[in-house]
Amino acid sequence: MNAPLAIADDAELLRRHRRGDGAALGQLIEQRVGVVYAAACRRVGCRDTAADVTQAAWLVLIRRDRAALGAAERDGTLVPWLLAVVRNVAANAAKRDRHRRHHEQEGGMRQADAVASADPTDVIHWQDLAGRLDDALLSLGRADRTALTLRYFENRPVADIAHCLRLKPNAARQRLHRALGRLRDVLERRGVALSTTTLGSLLTAHVATAAPTTVIAQAATIAAAGSTAHTVASTSAVALSKGTFAMLNAKLLVVSAAGIAGVAAFTGTVIATQDPVPAVAAVEPLPAEPNTDRYSVMNNPAVVVATVPRAGDTAVDPTLDEIRVTFSKPMVSDSYSFAQVSDDSFPETTGKPRYIAQDQTFVLPVKLEPNTSYVLRLNYPPFNAFTDETKIKAEPYLLIFETAGE
Repeated sequence: MNAPLAIADDAELLRRHRRGDGAALGQLIEQRVGVVYAAACRRVGCRDTAADVTQAAWLVLIRRDRAALGAAERDGTLVPWLLAVVRNVAANAAKRDRHRRHHEQEGGMRQADAVASADPTDVIHWQDLAGRLDDALLSLGRADRTALTLRYFENRPVADIAHCLRLKPNAARQRLHRALGRLRDVLERRGVALSTTTLGSLLTAHVATAAPTTVIAQAATIAAAGSTAHTVASTSAVALSKGTFAMLNAKLLVVSAAGIAGVAAFTGTVIATQDPVPAVAAVEPLPAEPNTDRYSVMNNPAVVVATVPRAGDTAVDPTLDEIRVTFSKPMVSDSYSFAQVSDDSFPETTGKPRYIAQDQTFVLPVKLEPNTSYVLRLNYPPFNAFTDETKIKAEPYLLIFETAGE
């Protein structure tokens, strides 16, 4: 790993930018261009497309600087927010370029140009990991996500992690170790089986990379243009950013404990303006996981065990006035998040959501219409506020049902 980077505070740079400091945006983009370009490469594989995605991400940042500031203040770094932006723009690029890339192999084409290693096994492992890394990271809780981001994406020392999370150095090391283990567990559930040691080595070797000089120059030009950046960005980048804004403006709603945030849906992916998970004060790390009973219900993420109406039911009574979701264990009483894929497939809400049955069953008051199909996404990252009492995010769940006629 290289020497730690001298990185200015993202939130402070954004505050200065919003106050009219023209140099602040340039400094912020300069120090994050490598992270954004590398994430784009992991997503799209083609260098030219990755460059367009990177430029489009800066256009989104300039237009959504208020949301970016909130994320930077909450997480202590803007990197997770930028990774989510890259995911959204890359999804738009994938739709545009699908007909041009149908012949390329998944994974191998994606990272063939980006991986340099003397160990062929290392290259294979990284190619398996690269396309799934960012989504897995974004699915983690705030503290785990921040610890991993600071260490591996920003090459920051443990002292910086401790400062950001308000922990003592030893506690920060424990948090980082557990966060890496949780990331490994998420990846394993998604088909990438690596040891914690191997995962850490791969992140150290491949995540913190420099962007090409052309991409850096493009970023500097966009930063200097500021609010008129769309006039200097590539035509493709402008189109990608416009497509992303169009999705954001489709008014996909997420109902969460932090309120209602505007989002949009694209080929099954939730696109977000901001992470609705409420900020929480940093706490000392949780006690070490017990050596026994590792696979008990309480030591694993909560899962949905029952819903009313039942998922897949095609004859739901339209007079039903509550949707109920029961989890495998008690949840934090003010944590919840639903996402809709369209206005007409999300039920009208008629009251404040609540928990019953010792905080194990969530209740959403609704008004249903007859002969209507409903689709509700529960806890799909980055909108994953459903959290159990040990601060572990619940597993995502898709609730689909249809009402009967009158």
